[in-house]
Amino acid sequence: MELTGRTALVIGAGSGVGRGVALALDRAGLSVIVADLDPVTAQQTGDLLSERAQVVQVDATSQASLATLASRIPVLHLLVVTVGGIDVRPLDELTEAHWQWAWNLNVMTSVLAVQTFLPALRQQRGSGIVLTGSGSGLNLPDPDPNAALYATTKHALTGYTGVLRAALASEGIQVTLLVPSGVEGNLAATSARSRTAAFGEALDEARGQQPPGRRLLPAPAIGEALVRGLQENRTFVNNRGADFHAAMVEWLDEWQRNTVTVST
Repeated sequence: MELTGRTALVIGAGSGVGRGVALALDRAGLSVIVADLDPVTAQQTGDLLSERAQVVQVDATSQASLATLASRIPVLHLLVVTVGGIDVRPLDELTEAHWQWAWNLNVMTSVLAVQTFLPALRQQRGSGIVLTGSGSGLNLPDPDPNAALYATTKHALTGYTGVLRAALASEGIQVTLLVPSGVEGNLAATSARSRTAAFGEALDEARGQQPPGRRLLPAPAIGEALVRGLQENRTFVNNRGADFHAAMVEWLDEWQRNTVTVST
C-alpha cells in the first residue's frame, strides 16, 4: 500500500495504541486526521505531529457523529479504528448493560466507522482499513475467566474483520487486523471513565491493567509495525507473532484431541 502523501483517519488517536499509530503514520508521510472523543488528548496527539495533521472530535459509538465527521473529509485513503473498552469481572456479575457496553465499544465502533467511511475509501485506488483486535480475540488456550466481555467481543471483531476482508478483496481495499499485545497505553483508564459515565459506578482504573512487571512495547513501535504491514500488504500486525503462532497450534492440537466428528 502506498502511504506517502495520502490521508489517514485514526479514530481513538488521543492516547495509547491510537496515538502510536498516528505518530508512525505521520512519520511515514501521511496527512493524519486525529479523532477522539476527548478533545484534550486528541490535541495533545496533534501537537506531536507535523503541520499536515488535523485534530477533530468524534463519538465513535454514534453514527450521526461519524457521519458529521465524514462530511468534513473530502478525500480518505486509510481508515484506522483503535477504539475499545475493557473490564474484568466474574461472569455472574455481568448484566445486559455490561454486555451492550462492551459490544458497542469493541465491535460496533468498527462496524459503524466502516459503514460511514467506506464510500470515501471506494473512491480511492489502493485504500485500506485497519481495525484493532487483541490476543484475547484469537483462539488461545487458558483465557482469563474474568475477561468474558473483552474476549468475546474481540473474537467477534476478529470474525468481522475476516468477513470484511473477503467482501472487499475484489475492490482492492486492503483490510488489516492490528493485534497489539502488551503495548503501553491507557485502555484501563479510558475504560474506567467510560464505565463511570455509562453505569455511574465509582472510577476504578485498576481493572484491566497490564499484569505487574510485564514488559510493555512502546505504542509508537506497534505503529511502526503497522506501517510496515500496510506497505507489505499483511493481513495481521502483531508484536508477539511467534508466541501467538505457538499458542494457536496448541489450540488446534486441543481441537484434534477433544472434538467428536461426524463423517458425511
